Amino acid sequence: MIQQFYNQYFQRNNLRVVLALGLTFFIASTLIDIRPLLYFALFCILNAGFLTYERYVDLQLDLEFSTFATVLMTLKYGLAWGLIAGVGTKIAAVLYNKDFNMNTIYSLAAYIAAAFFAGLFAMLHYQNLVLTGILVSVLVNLFSFFLMKFSDMASPYQLVMYGVSNIMFNIIVFLGFSQIVFKIMI
Repeated sequence: MIQQFYNQYFQRNNLRVVLALGLTFFIASTLIDIRPLLYFALFCILNAGFLTYERYVDLQLDLEFSTFATVLMTLKYGLAWGLIAGVGTKIAAVLYNKDFNMNTIYSLAAYIAAAFFAGLFAMLHYQNLVLTGILVSVLVNLFSFFLMKFSDMASPYQLVMYGVSNIMFNIIVFLGFSQIVFKIMI
């Protein structure tokens, strides 16, 4: 039924749909600040695209942009957007990779904690963006480590590989890109 609706309406009316979406976007942008939503969508696409390797290869690595997105969105737009970014980027990656498991629940809890940690650093007026991101990454990985260790979710080898790879990846991302992306985020 959905496929029939799509075939009947969207394929014949592509130009109308694009114009309607463009008009809706224009009206919404005059009524509300739509920039955080655009960056949120960009981070979701970036994270899901980057985690495509999980579809095909089962590596004991945790290379993701969710922590990066959570910290930047929290510091730039507030705690609510940081929570939305953390949870949303993980959900986007899970839906794209079709890989929902118990680790997903723990990751969501970790990204919620990341938003609160970043919010705490922002509340304390801590201004060093790179160090804030790295500290949040370390704290979140410690949180995840203990959460998964006491739930017998993973072996010690897996826990160390996930934690170390995630911290190293986040160090590289925050050192290389956080200040540039933060300045671009108007």
